[in-house]
Amino acid sequence: MTEETVKITENSLNELIAKAVEGGGFVYLMDENKTNDFCIRLTRPIKIRFYGGHKGESNAE
Repeated sequence: MTEETVKITENSLNELIAKAVEGGGFVYLMDENKTNDFCIRLTRPIKIRFYGGHKGESNAE
């Protein structure tokens, strides 16, 4: 995943969040694994930090 891809994804997700909030709703970020109860409601813009694995490169600031 490139830094440009991360930025495009971040911008798209933030647009989705803004449209949902504008309409009185919100976006849920959920783990795809059915046995995990991880879930977070997104109501504000987010910042994505991608880590390419324990030996991978990251774009963290």
